[in-house]
Amino acid sequence: KLPTIISKQKIALEKRASFLESILPELIMRFSSSPNKPVVSYYQGQIEIRRILEDILTSGAKEELWTGQIRTLEEAVGKKYLKNWIRKRIDLGIKSISIRPLSDKKNKDINYKQSEGALRKINYAPEGFESPALIIIYGNKVALISSIVESYGVLVESKDLSTTLQSWFHILQESCKKK
Repeated sequence: KLPTIISKQKIALEKRASFLESILPELIMRFSSSPNKPVVSYYQGQIEIRRILEDILTSGAKEELWTGQIRTLEEAVGKKYLKNWIRKRIDLGIKSISIRPLSDKKNKDINYKQSEGALRKINYAPEGFESPALIIIYGNKVALISSIVESYGVLVESKDLSTTLQSWFHILQESCKKK
C-alpha cells in the first residue's frame, strides 16, 4: 500500500513540475523588472485618448513629430479640447512638426496652419500618402491614435521604437521636400 501511495504522489509531483516548467517562460516575461522593457498602454474612447495628449505636455519633450490628418486628431479628442491643448503646447514651448496628406492643405482653420508663433512646421506628403491613423513621436514614446471609426489609442514607451520611427519620420520628411 505505501509504495502505491508514494508512486501516485511521485506522478502528481512530476505533473506539477512539468506544468510549472511549461508556464515558467511566460511568468518570467510577465514579472520581469527589466528597466528596458517597453511599456504599452491602451486607451479607448475620446476621454481616454486625451490622456495621450496630456502625456505629451507632461513628458518634458520639447518636440513632437507626427503624421496623419488633423481631422483624425480633432475627431479623436474633440475640437474644443484640441484647440485648448494646442495653446498649452505652445505655452510649454513644445514644437510640433507634422507630415500631413495633401488633403489637409484645404483646412482653413488658423489653429492648424504652419506658424512660427504656434511652434508648428507642416510638411505635406507626396501624392498618394494616406494616414487615417495618427502616429505621434515624442521623447522615448510613440502614440498611435486611430480614426473615430475605431476610436482607440496606444502609447508605447520604448527607446528603440521611438528612435526607429524618428528615423522613419525624417526620411519621409525629406521626401516631402523633394516634391
